[in-house]
Amino acid sequence: EIMGIIGSKRTPFSVGDLVMFMNLFILGAAGLLYGWDSSMYSLVAYFVIAKMMDTVVTGFDESYSVMIVTNNYRDVSDGIMHEMHRGVTMLHGKGAWTGEDKWVLYVVVNRLELQQLKDLVLELDPQAFLTSGSVKDLVGGQVKGNDREH
Repeated sequence: EIMGIIGSKRTPFSVGDLVMFMNLFILGAAGLLYGWDSSMYSLVAYFVIAKMMDTVVTGFDESYSVMIVTNNYRDVSDGIMHEMHRGVTMLHGKGAWTGEDKWVLYVVVNRLELQQLKDLVLELDPQAFLTSGSVKDLVGGQVKGNDREH
């Protein structure tokens, strides 16, 4: 685990990924020498442990980027700024299928705020289209607490 922590600072891989890789190598060698039955049970256990380690290391403050395509962009952006106290970036876009001009809202929230954001957006615009993805790295602004800036 210590090697995983050190390696995660120097590589794009998480602590859990590095520990899983090291254990995969060790248990693969043990499987070749002693048989695959015991090795497979250990691999499954270490896979679960690796995912748990990532959650513990990342914590519940993992950030998510959310892109919202909405025709009701003013109400949605005002709702996000005033009810969730989050900054919103407005991107101008154009629908490739329809050719219509669109506004795309970009917001970064933490894991605990993600469902609240989805509920708020769909309450304000039931036709909105949302995508979200885990943010691996944030630079600039504050990333914790209700006073996050972006």
